[in-house]
Amino acid sequence: MIFMGLRPFSCFIALLFCTTSQAQSLRVTEGVSDYQVFQRDFKNTRLDITVGGTASALDGKEVEERTSTEIGASEWAKVAAVKSGHWSGKVTLGTGGPYRLEFRIEGASLAIVVEHVLVGDLWILAGQSNMEGVGDLDDVQRPSPRVNMFDQTDQWRFAQEPLHRLVDAADRVHWQRNSKKQPEKLTGEVLVNWINGRRKGAGLGLPFAVALSEATAVPIGLIPCAHGGTSMDEWSPTLRDKGSDSLYGAMYLRFQAAGGKVTGILWYQGESDANAKDAPQFRKKFEDFIAAVRRDFNDSDLPFYYVQIGRHVSKGSAEPWNLV
Repeated sequence: MIFMGLRPFSCFIALLFCTTSQAQSLRVTEGVSDYQVFQRDFKNTRLDITVGGTASALDGKEVEERTSTEIGASEWAKVAAVKSGHWSGKVTLGTGGPYRLEFRIEGASLAIVVEHVLVGDLWILAGQSNMEGVGDLDDVQRPSPRVNMFDQTDQWRFAQEPLHRLVDAADRVHWQRNSKKQPEKLTGEVLVNWINGRRKGAGLGLPFAVALSEATAVPIGLIPCAHGGTSMDEWSPTLRDKGSDSLYGAMYLRFQAAGGKVTGILWYQGESDANAKDAPQFRKKFEDFIAAVRRDFNDSDLPFYYVQIGRHVSKGSAEPWNLV
């Protein structure tokens, strides 16, 4: 009697274990991640996103997906079959979000979840200190649930000040120089102390994104790439092939890592060129820079927004400042 009574419970445990094991073996490894922003297609209101992953010991099983927003959820739909331990399929999203994407083996009760995905406009933030952010981290722009960022460690996350953090960036060009003048990435307790002691870093990127999203009802993804105290020569497109050891190369790598499509560039730079030697060549270098970005980003009409740099009051000539 006792053993007979335990049989339904044992079956339930076995079924639960099987379902849990399936969920645990299913992985989303490519195509989408938490807080990712996809560049919308201006010619189509819907965007197809290729998503894939692994699923051990589940060959032949179907992977299902369900999309949820704050107003409701779609029905579960098949996106791919597992083959040789891998799966890949398409998920279609409209401009908007945040979206919650759930993936499961067909009929399973547990699912893998990807949170806060947006489809909207991606903007690169580039230039020097005014774009990197030198404002006090007090009374800063409040974040928006419709603005995310591809941070400088190459991770998608919720966008909040400070947007730029050079000291542990994925790209070496942003690291501090040590006593031997070699680039050195901050890690561990040193990094934690640096972050906790930071008092400045607010810039124009987040206010721009929040205001634009509110005005257009389109989500925004920011890609911070700026670095204070840098000149047009340091941003030269001829250094692209140096990759993460050059500003232009690092920006190009981040453009590719974020999906290879953006709505535009927001640029604020010039102070480092506001001198008698460099200012006369500034316009030509800047025009060449814009042309190179449009060529390398494969968009001949890519919007490029910039302003004339603000002047410093000094005893020196104002002419170089007028040229940048």
